[in-house]
Amino acid sequence: MCGIVGYFSKNQTDSDLIKKMTKKLIHRGPDSIGYFSDFEAKLHFGHTRLSILDLKNSGSQPMHSFSKRFTIIFNGEIYNYLELKAIIDKSKKIDWLGTSDTEVLINFIEIFGIKKCLEKIKGMFVFVIYDKKNKKIILCKDYFGEKPLYFGNSNNKFYFASELKAITEDPSFIKKINNQAISYLMSINYVPSPISIFKNIHKLK
Repeated sequence: MCGIVGYFSKNQTDSDLIKKMTKKLIHRGPDSIGYFSDFEAKLHFGHTRLSILDLKNSGSQPMHSFSKRFTIIFNGEIYNYLELKAIIDKSKKIDWLGTSDTEVLINFIEIFGIKKCLEKIKGMFVFVIYDKKNKKIILCKDYFGEKPLYFGNSNNKFYFASELKAITEDPSFIKKINNQAISYLMSINYVPSPISIFKNIHKLK
């Protein structure tokens, strides 16, 4: 289990906020904590890591692809990452930094594209990638949806996080209660996707 969080802002940003938001997820990944900021794009990523496949710093996140075009924050496990790594090695020479499935995932996306990657990978996961060249943020989740990912807009910011507490750590976030979520909670004892307790935040299906 790891924790991911980030936001894109239309306004001026600073790196202190993403650090505060990320620390709210330290229980999800106590082994290390990492940040990435692109101040020109006004984008910030945070990650807390639970080390499983690669216990060294080479598996730390946020992680960049070999060309630095893509940056990823990832929670989960790719079961067939060794198979994907073999496909990469047949296509391109890469100086691998470690043995993590995250490094395989982000470089597979770099070489073959996000669509082919999602067709090939097997596992339980959520991840967010930033395409620096095309200035795009892409949120992905596996079909079974075991790993949580919330996203939404508030006060000129687009947020995404493993848990709501990371988003609400931003004092400028507007907490509008979703009355439909309250109705579900009272009738079936949980809030189903894609809604959340907040009107402006959704759960990725």
